[in-house]
Amino acid sequence: AFYRFRNWMVGRLLSPGENNGRATDDVVDVEKRDLSRPPYRIVVSNNSSTDARRNISFEEHAAALRRKLGKKYELDIRRVELSDMSVADQVKLAAGASMLVTAAGGGASIGHF
Repeated sequence: AFYRFRNWMVGRLLSPGENNGRATDDVVDVEKRDLSRPPYRIVVSNNSSTDARRNISFEEHAAALRRKLGKKYELDIRRVELSDMSVADQVKLAAGASMLVTAAGGGASIGHF
């Protein structure tokens, strides 16, 4: 039931005309990405809070992931600042990710997609 709801929400959020048809390099076509096959996309949200006290960099975590898993798995690690992205781009990015690394908070809700 939740997966059907997720698909319904993605369909509504990403309806034609959303974001004027533009997409950033970090955004993927949700319908064409098979998350069960390499490369495994890991999205690392750096300094994405609008509250400076909550800005956290996960650069060391991204480097550790690449060091520990990069030889065994084909990884596509993307570093983004979610606060600079539209909601539609955030949803597309999360929907195309195998893993999302971000601080807990309201912005982490995109992980549902």
